[in-house]
Amino acid sequence: MKKLLLTLLVLSITFNSFSQRLKKTFDGESQTINDSIAFRQSNSKRNIVNKEAKINEYLIILYKRDTTYVDTTLTIAKEYKFNYLRKDNVELISFSNLGQTYNTLAYDFNDNPHLMPLFGARARHFNYMEVEDIYYYHVPTPLTELMYKSAFEQGQLVDAFFTTNISKQINFSIAYKG
Repeated sequence: MKKLLLTLLVLSITFNSFSQRLKKTFDGESQTINDSIAFRQSNSKRNIVNKEAKINEYLIILYKRDTTYVDTTLTIAKEYKFNYLRKDNVELISFSNLGQTYNTLAYDFNDNPHLMPLFGARARHFNYMEVEDIYYYHVPTPLTELMYKSAFEQGQLVDAFFTTNISKQINFSIAYKG
């Protein structure tokens, strides 16, 4: 008797689990349970504007209206930029931790015509962005740049950057460095 009840219980659970009704799509075809893309019904009108964007369409526009392309190559010049400043740090000496600032080892009188000291302490000034450090990006699709560096007994460094063009005149970008 126990075997009969156990068999009926297992069969009823099996029949109930496989007797689900599948929703019909607009084509009239039934969906499967595991088809999560077809199962979702979203009313969002998000679509990719340019599916075949070329790499030469990703532009960086400087404040002087000088235009360059986004560099996606791996070269030794990129290795020199793999630091906190994300540019070559010749003539600079860094503090012991990765996320710390730099001290200047040389002074260029041609680049900076001010013979008098500038306002405030300039040692921590590398942590702040000037007008020359902020770019306008013209990108057909959203662009993300991530850098992570970890050093033994010197901490970690992360630099994350996201940019997208909302319209032809408006560029939205957000960055984190720490």
